[in-house]
Amino acid sequence: MRQLLEKYDKVKQLNNQTGSGRINWKWLEKMKRIFGCRENISPSFVSNVSTDYFSDKEKEKIEKEDNKVVKKKKNNIESLVEIMSSVSQAKIKISEQKLELEREKMKHDYKLQMEKLEVEKQK
Repeated sequence: MRQLLEKYDKVKQLNNQTGSGRINWKWLEKMKRIFGCRENISPSFVSNVSTDYFSDKEKEKIEKEDNKVVKKKKNNIESLVEIMSSVSQAKIKISEQKLELEREKMKHDYKLQMEKLEVEKQK
C-alpha cells in the first residue's frame, strides 16, 4: 500500500509540473478517486450531533467548539483575502512604477536620438 501511495504521489507531482510529459499510469484514476479528496481536510459531510446520544451539557460543549472552529476559519479566510488584496495592490504599484520607468527611458532615448540628429545636421 505504501508503495502504491508513493508511486501515486510521484506520478501526481510529475504530471503537475510544467514542461514535463504526462505520465499515464493504469492505477492513476482509481488512486485519484480514492485519495484525491482528503476527507480529513475538507469533509464531504458533517455528522449531526442530534443523531448521537449526548447529554445536553456535552451538546453545548460541542456547539461551542464548533463555533470556535467556524470563527477561526472565518478569520483565516479573512486574513487570506487581506493578504491576496495587498499582494494584488503591490503588483499594481510595481507595474505602474515599471511603466513610469519605461516612459522615462523612452523620453531619454528620444532626446538622445534628437541630439544625434542635430549633430548629423551640423556635419
